[in-house]
Amino acid sequence: GLLAAIAIASFKRIQEKSENSTIANDLRTYSQAFETYALERGAWPGNTNAPQLIPAEMVDRIKAGDWTKATPGGGQWDWEGPGTPLGVTAAISIFGSNFTDARWTQIDAMIDDGNLNTGRFRKLSDGRPALVLED
Repeated sequence: GLLAAIAIASFKRIQEKSENSTIANDLRTYSQAFETYALERGAWPGNTNAPQLIPAEMVDRIKAGDWTKATPGGGQWDWEGPGTPLGVTAAISIFGSNFTDARWTQIDAMIDDGNLNTGRFRKLSDGRPALVLED
């Protein structure tokens, strides 16, 4: 019983690290695609106003199947482009996740400063986590 408890706890930690790494890597991949687009075109793609909806301009840069599938945290990827009411000009957010702030802080530490209130990875005005590409 004791060995099983240790094994289960260890498995859970490994699973959490894997999920965190997947989200961090996806954010890096998506941000690179959006930033490359903005550098080439001189502007960000427009706001989609809906989770899971990939901006039409990004269809040839991001696999739609990857963008539309649920994140390991249960949420959906969402593009926050110019015109979003969330206080940023451009960001990749996660809408409807079931991760706690502690989990988002772990992910933040992997890609930014480990503080959900500062840096590029932070909570937006509606409380959802996002990688901010431009304020």
